[in-house]
Amino acid sequence: MKTKEHSEEVRENVIEKHKSGDGYKKISKSANIPLSTVKAIIKKWKEYGKSLNLLRTGCPQKRRESARRELVSVAKNYTVKTREHSKKLCENFIENHNLGDGHKKYSKPVNIPLSTVTSIIKKWKVYGTSINLSRAGHPPKLSESPGRELLTVAKNYTVKTKEHSKEVRENVIEKHKSGDGYKKISKSLNIPLSTVKSIIKKWKEHGTSVNLHRSGHPQKLSESAKRELVSIAKNCTRKTKEHPTEVREKVIEKHRSGDGYKKISKSLNIPLSTVKSIIKKWKEHGTSVNLHRSGRPQKLSESAKRELVNITKNCTRKTKEHPTEVRDNVIEKHKLGDGYKKISRSLNIPLSTVKSIIKKWKEYGTSVNLRRAGRPKKLSDCATRAILLSFSLWPQITNISCNK
Repeated sequence: MKTKEHSEEVRENVIEKHKSGDGYKKISKSANIPLSTVKAIIKKWKEYGKSLNLLRTGCPQKRRESARRELVSVAKNYTVKTREHSKKLCENFIENHNLGDGHKKYSKPVNIPLSTVTSIIKKWKVYGTSINLSRAGHPPKLSESPGRELLTVAKNYTVKTKEHSKEVRENVIEKHKSGDGYKKISKSLNIPLSTVKSIIKKWKEHGTSVNLHRSGHPQKLSESAKRELVSIAKNCTRKTKEHPTEVREKVIEKHRSGDGYKKISKSLNIPLSTVKSIIKKWKEHGTSVNLHRSGRPQKLSESAKRELVNITKNCTRKTKEHPTEVRDNVIEKHKLGDGYKKISRSLNIPLSTVKSIIKKWKEYGTSVNLRRAGRPKKLSDCATRAILLSFSLWPQITNISCNK
């Protein structure tokens, strides 16, 4: 988010005219600046003694105005569209139902799922009509595909926090030692009050103002890697090879003439399982055309799943291990009688790490990393979570081949 800011010369001219006794409206007209801007500049000068833009408190906005407009444009282009059957087809279902035909009997020749037939007849029994009724509630503005696209657009605009330099942190501590208050330090160094409090609190607890090692496991996949997973999954849709109708009809003709499955397979150069499935479909449905499959088709092909697994395998688990010198120092200080917290602060190591080093030394008499029992994992916990998070964008997927 970028707003238009007036230059330093314009701000200084406003303050000089205010010192000379000019009113707000007069300054606004002469400098061609809105009245609210003049009031804000003078108010800032009275409070802080300067007209420069101060550091804003609070977390910055995650998305700019352009990003918001892009999200809105993407959302408007994608409305939810569902497939609805024609009125004549629904009336044919009801007529056949009145004649006593079963659901399966007229579901197969028309090539419509059985669940659709049952829902049409149920609607006719309850409401006396087969026309689509008005749905209760507000219709969804977005379908699943634009919802995923919105996530990818929003991920591109991540928040990056600014960290203050070491000199600024030391100045804060020096002024705190000299007796200055939090607000005075904040105004003099042009730093938010919450930042001053956190720097001094860290110095009191750990004896340093340097950024300490953050607790928790860092993310193994960056935002760009997540976006790459999403783009690969979108581009790799499932495509299966289907035989043309001419080949299917030849299979049925040869089957009628008395040829066996193996003979048909060799003459047409088609797998035996394909010949069996074509003939089985012809016997059951009276046609060799591909029927409408029940359920939702898979969004990812097998190649796409394997590619996702290969990407996550590259993100193997790498943990930071402390050198032997640091481990020996921990044990020496523990032998001298220092407590866990004191050792953690002096060596700038997490408290849990200190505990684990000393526990290992007590049990095995060494601080060196021992050989772990069992076979190591191919994928780290972070990689498995990344797979689950990436596939959570597609709730319809149930089978994830992660062991290939």
